[in-house]
Amino acid sequence: MQKTLTTIFCLLIISLSSFATNISGVINTNTTWTKASSPYIITADVVFDTGAVLTIEPGAIVNINGHNMFIDGKINAQGTVTDTISVTGGVFNIRNHTSTDTLIFDYCHFLSAGIKAWGIQPIKVTNSIFYYSVVGISYNAYALINNCSFSHNACGIQSVGNSPCRVTNSTFMHNSQYGILINVWHSDNYCANNVFHDNSTAVVRCTYVYNNVITGSSNRGVEGCSYISYNQIWYNKVGIEGGIGFAATHNSIEYNSIGILNPGNTSPVIKNNCITNNATYDYINGWGDKDISGNYWGGTDSVKIASKISDFYDNFSDGKAMFIPMLATKDSACADTVIKPTTIPVTTQFTNITIYPNPFGNLLTIQASNNQIIKEVSVYNLIGIEIINTTTSNNEITIDASSLPHGIYLYKVRLSDESIVTGKVLKE
Repeated sequence: MQKTLTTIFCLLIISLSSFATNISGVINTNTTWTKASSPYIITADVVFDTGAVLTIEPGAIVNINGHNMFIDGKINAQGTVTDTISVTGGVFNIRNHTSTDTLIFDYCHFLSAGIKAWGIQPIKVTNSIFYYSVVGISYNAYALINNCSFSHNACGIQSVGNSPCRVTNSTFMHNSQYGILINVWHSDNYCANNVFHDNSTAVVRCTYVYNNVITGSSNRGVEGCSYISYNQIWYNKVGIEGGIGFAATHNSIEYNSIGILNPGNTSPVIKNNCITNNATYDYINGWGDKDISGNYWGGTDSVKIASKISDFYDNFSDGKAMFIPMLATKDSACADTVIKPTTIPVTTQFTNITIYPNPFGNLLTIQASNNQIIKEVSVYNLIGIEIINTTTSNNEITIDASSLPHGIYLYKVRLSDESIVTGKVLKE
């Protein structure tokens, strides 16, 4: 192992090349960043001028290095499931683009990095991962986000204007402030089929919240949203707090400290939910009388149900909550159990190997595919110092990394055909 070579290209992420490509200044021609010429190190502010197209190929590595990275033209960053694009150290600022510009990120891994999009053309982000950022994606343009993972950020997704977004099939875990924070209500905001776990607040002001799993929020599960249906909302401090045109139907709202807090208007629609087993209150009313009949409260004992509802009879400044008639049995959409995730359900795969789990705890397993044998594994810290080196002649190896502190590590695997596979892992 030639440490003099690996130190150069491991300054942030190990590359298949032993040399970095430095980038700075104004670029006004179409440009392609390749895996072979990686890593691309931003050494001063960069502007891709109007009309210029930046294409980032699978396996390319980009270190923004704390500088400004402006895209005024088009960007096409498309990795693959086995060869992702890696971005670290800053934000892609996408601005001044037109309705004909293409803005695509697919199979990209952002570590302490993110995307900020301004303009009128939709930004499309798919199959991508955002770790340890202030904000993974912030937007003032139409954002289409599908099958992404947001973990250990302050905020996963945040709007900075009144443009809509659609977030589907994505995972939000361990974000210290918000999973999704939409600042301005919009009729076309849509959050569906996502998993939220262990965020401070899971989702704020998303108009349509449909078929999500929302658990373990230390503050709010759903806040300020309008149409909330077919969700599993369990184990949060507050399951739902009301919003504009509030309607909550066919949800499982269970095992929260408070199930529903103040729907927020005088005529909410709250029907066919299972509102049970919440620790403090199943329901806390706000101002104005409200009809909350037609829900399942865990039984038909009206005295027992009333004891878990806070309204006029507990606080004269609140309105009355009219919960009778109630459902005698659960709505068909209510869940008997809920999946309570503890890790991000993402297995990172690279060419000829599978490495899991990622993030990992004390043990990290590497498997070779295509009849390959693993010959050597090296693990580096982010300044390129080799901290683990082991040789083997098996197609699978498990590394004991219990002595390593939490953080991001880089690995290099040499296989029996002498090919080299590199990447990054996160120790939690």
